[in-house]
Amino acid sequence: MTVLEVLIAFFLPPVSVAMKKGLSSKVLIALLLELCGHIPGVIYGIYVVTQESAAAADHHRGGLPPAALGSSTDSRPPLRPSSHSTSMAVSGSIIRRSR
Repeated sequence: MTVLEVLIAFFLPPVSVAMKKGLSSKVLIALLLELCGHIPGVIYGIYVVTQESAAAADHHRGGLPPAALGSSTDSRPPLRPSSHSTSMAVSGSIIRRSR
């Protein structure tokens, strides 16, 4: 993402989206939002320009999505086997052992 891309997104949102995504449905969305008012078009244009750059930068850094790193919005502890039985997988079959 460059400053020039953000400036184009501010003044001509459909053009900035077309530069980033090519002629796709996202350009039509930007055009419709621009017709509804300049501000919705600008917000969408800047969103598309910055999101694509952020995803590309993360990919180039070798980053993983937050879910792959173990962070989650779920605050419950992970599931553990019950204390009465344990399951083990041995060469494709499951062996259940009672305690």
